Amino acid sequence: MKRIHHILYQQPTEEKKRSAITLFRMIGEDRVLVANSMFKRVLQRKLKQSTQLVDKALDGNMEKMHNELIDYSDPNSKNDYLDGTALTAAVKIRSI
Repeated sequence: MKRIHHILYQQPTEEKKRSAITLFRMIGEDRVLVANSMFKRVLQRKLKQSTQLVDKALDGNMEKMHNELIDYSDPNSKNDYLDGTALTAAVKIRSI
């Protein structure tokens, strides 16, 4: 189950998404909820602060931001000169 959550986090193909959904239906909601909770704990341990993510957000480089996020950069990453997170910087850039 943890492996399936990991695959879904990594932007899988449509085929992998359908396989995961089929498996989720077969094993039941209770097990999916337990696996989801475990996945969130594992993900929190993998996420890392990334000033590069913040810089790419400030530059408006969405493709490189996406790559950083897939590589477990924390969307709540901060740097020394930005009052906010990479996520808020991306939102500000998109609204300008």
